[in-house]
Amino acid sequence: MVTSEISLPVHLAQLFLGLAQALGILKTRLHGLSLEWEIKESVFKTWKLGSSETHIPYSDLSSIDFEAGWLKHWITLRTGNLRALHGIPGSAGCELRLRVARRDKAAARELVSAVNLELQSQSMQKMIQQLENPPRLLP
Repeated sequence: MVTSEISLPVHLAQLFLGLAQALGILKTRLHGLSLEWEIKESVFKTWKLGSSETHIPYSDLSSIDFEAGWLKHWITLRTGNLRALHGIPGSAGCELRLRVARRDKAAARELVSAVNLELQSQSMQKMIQQLENPPRLLP
């Protein structure tokens, strides 16, 4: 169980041929991840074109990874179904890549570690339940 909330500013995607960008905050919650984002135009950076929020339950997450590059750092979310990421700018099917600023690299690693620990905990709980309640064999 994720005990403390971790918030991380992220860059979701460039939109409309680079004329707009989606910026957001990824947060750990008790039962999943919360992703809030807003779309701003990129030229003058003054107009907001919209904002939204979505909740991604841990049960829908297949994996979460952190990739550190020379100049850019990424968090990649993969889900087990298409509806979990539906409507999020920059999502491609069951995958969403979020760019993380260099100054937030440590917080990104902490968030990914906390979520991976929660995913492993849920997996272990499912295995324990299966061992406690084995399926009945047909005669």
